[in-house]
Amino acid sequence: MRKLLYLFILLLILGDIFLFAVSSDFRILGILILYAFFIKVLKLKSNATFFLSLILLILAYVQFLFSNPIVFITPGVPIAEKTAVWVFLFMVIGIIQKWKE
Repeated sequence: MRKLLYLFILLLILGDIFLFAVSSDFRILGILILYAFFIKVLKLKSNATFFLSLILLILAYVQFLFSNPIVFITPGVPIAEKTAVWVFLFMVIGIIQKWKE
């Protein structure tokens, strides 16, 4: 059950990264609230959140390596930066979880 939950959250994040050209604060906030709800209800541990952020960190690194340098000059948000935002958010959530444990 928990593995499916993590896969569902990861798919939502990947959908936000790859399917939408423009970042939406409401979409990000919705996914974070959904994850916080699952943390509260299913008593998820901070290690799983850190593991999810590690997966996203590796993804951001690979995206940065294989992205065209012109992407960082043109207007818009590069995919690697959108992934880095998710890494930061999940690291903060993991730190708060660890602090409360």
